[in-house]
Amino acid sequence: MQCRICDSAIGEPVYAAGAPSITSIATTLDVGASVYVCETCGHAQSPDLPDLATYYDTDYKITLASEDYDHLYDTIDGVQVFRAEHQSRLVRETCAPRQGARILDYGAAKAATLRRLLGEVPGAEGFVFDVSRDYQDSWRDWIPSERQAAYELPTHWAGTFDLVTSHFVLEHVADPLGMLRDLARMLKPDGKIFLLVPDAIANPGDLVVVDHVNHFTESSLNRALAGAGLKLDRLERGAYRGAYLAVASRAHGQAAALDRALLARELAELFEIAALWRDVRGIVDAEAAALASRKLAIYGAGFYGTFIAAALESRIRPACFLDRNPHAQKAPHLGLAVLDPAALPADVDTVFAGLNPRIARDVLERWKRDIGRPDLEMIYLDRPRRQAA
Repeated sequence: MQCRICDSAIGEPVYAAGAPSITSIATTLDVGASVYVCETCGHAQSPDLPDLATYYDTDYKITLASEDYDHLYDTIDGVQVFRAEHQSRLVRETCAPRQGARILDYGAAKAATLRRLLGEVPGAEGFVFDVSRDYQDSWRDWIPSERQAAYELPTHWAGTFDLVTSHFVLEHVADPLGMLRDLARMLKPDGKIFLLVPDAIANPGDLVVVDHVNHFTESSLNRALAGAGLKLDRLERGAYRGAYLAVASRAHGQAAALDRALLARELAELFEIAALWRDVRGIVDAEAAALASRKLAIYGAGFYGTFIAAALESRIRPACFLDRNPHAQKAPHLGLAVLDPAALPADVDTVFAGLNPRIARDVLERWKRDIGRPDLEMIYLDRPRRQAA
């Protein structure tokens, strides 16, 4: 296998598992998953899904569950903050689009972030592009048809945009350098690109999301931008939890030299995360054998919770999922009710932590105290045995 970023040869996978695998929209696919790490540039990658183009054209239906569906980003001082709101604020703070700016949302899906931006930037003109027509009903009432595109970018759009945004798209594409070159081609000479991509180290689950065929580190993201003729103007970790925020422009001069000390740290962390995931299914299997008489819930109806449910298979049927997102609570997930965590059924005595292991303990130990269940037994993915509080 060749690295998609630097074209170096890559050896054996650091992680491999059989079907089913879990997607970024918390569905299962009947395919195996494997991850390879390039030790030259720090990029991790997975093989393309079978018929990748068809998958995104017809099967990948992000936020289409309802017209107002959005992902819950965080709860701050009791107020729920959703993804589109947070992304819009980050674009404005880091790129400061000026009045009348022409803004392209690449890989737009329903373009909820762009819609907010247009209400916050006076006179801004919004354009949308996606590799599916599934979202055209969502665009129709507020984006003129001449500002919509699917499958191919119109040639007359080239060089016309002040700002191109792409929220969590680059990790999905088989040719990330080609996509970045397309974004660069759309820019005016002084235009900016705003990118959000998962941070494969801060969010360990990213490494095994089957439709994330690219898993970026700081080193590989820098290398990718340089390879596409772009210059990294700003990089932040933590502005969007578990992701990199990058602002880039057309390159002038040479790319920054590779930071070999940073690369070495990133490689060590990637190998550690791969080892964690090699152990996780064993953790779930071991716990399942001891849970036959317990009433179980899974906290988190996203990727991690779906992974746990799939690993439990038919041996244990959890009572429910728990998730703070009110949109997720509107419909069952994998045939199970999705409840507000504050409404945990009284007879549930054990909870699997279906959250990012980096934050799971802080979030869930506080939750147990808040609901008055400090003795609730928790199972965390990064520890091979249950631990009572």
